[in-house]
Amino acid sequence: MNFAYSGPALEGIWQSGGDGETTSLDRTREGYFEIIEMGTITNTAINAAITHASGVPTNCAVVQAATMDMGPASALVVGGQSARAFKATGGLSGTASLVNVAGGTDYGYAPVVLEGFSPPGVENIWFAGQIYLPDLSFADRLAGLLQWSVVSSTWYAGVDAVGALLMHDNIINEYVLDSATLSGTDWVITMPTKRDNVPVHNPSVVTDHTQLFSPFTRKFWLGGVCERFQYRFTNRENYSISFVGFTGEDGSVPLCWTSTVVGFSKTPGLAVNNSLLGSTNKTELGDTLNGEWLAEDEV
Repeated sequence: MNFAYSGPALEGIWQSGGDGETTSLDRTREGYFEIIEMGTITNTAINAAITHASGVPTNCAVVQAATMDMGPASALVVGGQSARAFKATGGLSGTASLVNVAGGTDYGYAPVVLEGFSPPGVENIWFAGQIYLPDLSFADRLAGLLQWSVVSSTWYAGVDAVGALLMHDNIINEYVLDSATLSGTDWVITMPTKRDNVPVHNPSVVTDHTQLFSPFTRKFWLGGVCERFQYRFTNRENYSISFVGFTGEDGSVPLCWTSTVVGFSKTPGLAVNNSLLGSTNKTELGDTLNGEWLAEDEV
């Protein structure tokens, strides 16, 4: 559904509403999943209702009811017990697969996991279904990362702590581009906190009251918001290869979306035809190598 980006364009940072871009459903076909544990259900009757029997939940209507409230202040009683959910205990796990039935391909990947997502003093972060909350702003403001020893820092907001855990000023990875073996590569580069730091702003509006947050440098409107990154090819002998072909004119790559596909081709400009993932918003790099290393650095 396109409810998150339809309606009147609203200046500033909002979690839903028009943003100056198209409202096409095509925008829902590229992106990524955020799965956030809201709490632990201990109510016996509710647990019985959501437990699967013969492949389906026993009674979905119990938790779908308009009166259902499992939030931290809930006074609802179901089956003689409080319906309130308790603090999330963690332990979520899973994988994802992108299956192309016609092409006979299956791309699998594992999630990036954040442990201890919600603040210690919060009982639960429950919200009813059909709503976009909770989101990354509900994270604990304390970010801890294990790098030989535990490095921790406290941030102004939960989404900033998430950014501290995920941020990089450069990335490096392998790619393969070989016609003899029909090999190709697509990278998917995501910026999960971009929507919380980049405001919508109509450039035709003379007065701009919106605030942009670092490290982003541009505001969102038609065409997205393109941050540019320098890139460098390196062969297997660690020898740097000069630029051969790319989509920009200043030796940089535009990454315009929260989730952007970067592909490789010997014929730059054929992004859709060459895309392994079928992306229509692809940034494509062209080179003369069959597969080496690529590094990208923030401009």
